[in-house]
Amino acid sequence: MAVALRAEPVRAQTTVGVDSTDWQATMRDFHRPIAVAPLYLRPPWEPEREGALDVVIDPGMAFGTGQHPTTRACLEFLVTRPAGSLLDAGCGSGVLAIAACKLGHDPVIAIDDDPESITSTAANAVVNDVAVDVRAARIGVDALPASRGMVANLTATVMPLLADALTGSPPEWMIISGLRHFEAENAAAAFGPLGLTEQARREVDPWATLLLQR
Repeated sequence: MAVALRAEPVRAQTTVGVDSTDWQATMRDFHRPIAVAPLYLRPPWEPEREGALDVVIDPGMAFGTGQHPTTRACLEFLVTRPAGSLLDAGCGSGVLAIAACKLGHDPVIAIDDDPESITSTAANAVVNDVAVDVRAARIGVDALPASRGMVANLTATVMPLLADALTGSPPEWMIISGLRHFEAENAAAAFGPLGLTEQARREVDPWATLLLQR
């Protein structure tokens, strides 16, 4: 391009601007602690809260730091559930799986088909000193382990695949999220044949999170 411009009677000047945005400060401003009693979710640069169940999540490439309304709604339901075995389907950063461990659920299995999510969940589990069985699995392709409870913060299109995968061993209860308001009814209906029906719902426009139970 430079050679072509010199060959023509055209003067061209290029300037390069410097991005002055302080991305570290911006990230710190966005990722603030989240309290969902008795849980206290925080990035590593924030101090822990005395008396709370501390969950430290390092913001990275994987989805899920507690900031999104769907994650928070899942946590609000999760703190009301009886402890037992739990499957986090589509674990992202591992925030829900780690929170479940802190609440006494055991064993906790976390699955995802994204290598970044697997790495992030495993690393965050170590930081939080909890035992999460992290596995690479693809919903609709791989067999899913049986569990008493389940959290699935996914998308509406994945819910029918998840329901089919649970036919042989459905959980007693599950929290489904990542749904738009208008997708909630159909998503819940996919689990009807498993004996799971909607017990409660939390909505934060435009998102809906449902608690299903047998």
